[in-house]
Amino acid sequence: MIGRAPLGSGRVPTGTTRPVPVWLALLLLPLALVACGKRGPPVAPERRLPAPVQDLAATVSSEGVRLAWSVPKIRMDRSALKELRRVEVYRRPEDGTPAETPRPAILSFGGLFGTPRGVPGFERVADISLEKPAATDAQGLTFGKRYTYVVVAVDAQGRPSPPSNRVTIARAAAPVVPTGLTAQAGDGQVRLAWTAPAALEDGAPAPEGLVYEVYRTTTRDAPAGRPLTPEPVDAPQFVDLTAQTDTTYYYSVRARTGLGGPAGPPTAAVSATPEDTTP
Repeated sequence: MIGRAPLGSGRVPTGTTRPVPVWLALLLLPLALVACGKRGPPVAPERRLPAPVQDLAATVSSEGVRLAWSVPKIRMDRSALKELRRVEVYRRPEDGTPAETPRPAILSFGGLFGTPRGVPGFERVADISLEKPAATDAQGLTFGKRYTYVVVAVDAQGRPSPPSNRVTIARAAAPVVPTGLTAQAGDGQVRLAWTAPAALEDGAPAPEGLVYEVYRTTTRDAPAGRPLTPEPVDAPQFVDLTAQTDTTYYYSVRARTGLGGPAGPPTAAVSATPEDTTP
């Protein structure tokens, strides 16, 4: 016989079970799922690949084809991408043959694991560290020929992203170095003059409409940085009205075949020190 506890005693009668409170059941449910090995839905391997570079851009200079891009920060599944190993640069000469569209699953793996194979139809021309997301391709380029580039980001596990956006650019010849650069210091200004280049790098005559970028630094061997003016100048002379007196400046100039055209190599730097000529 089951005994009965006196009313108000707070004891559960022998042989009965007190119901588990709802709040306690909800609290214990996640622990029960973990204990049973319950996991979320599986993630497809291709969703763990780095997201592709989306802003690959190319310009032409006397050094070759310069590429620049932003390093991806996420994976294909939108999770954070914390570490990349390198960025691979691929090139394809445009000879009229249709390009095969690369698929992520066959991009750089023989399957999803194994030795990298590359982007179908493209030649791998460089591996770039992530300190400088830029590269200059100068190997085996022919003046006047068009080339298409893509880049592929590779994570710390060796998994490659899908190919970036494609950029196609012609390896046009840039002007040779301007000659005879001179710098004449004045009161708070420096007058520059030079001789326009007569030829391009491939030996062809320089076209009309050359423009020039003027660079200024305060250290002889400092990198040129950005041009001194927002837009190139259209004559082989320039007056720097922003120079400060008693400061030595170093100037160099390079030519372009028009706005957005390929840029030639810069001249050697010449120096000038403006002085206050007020009596």
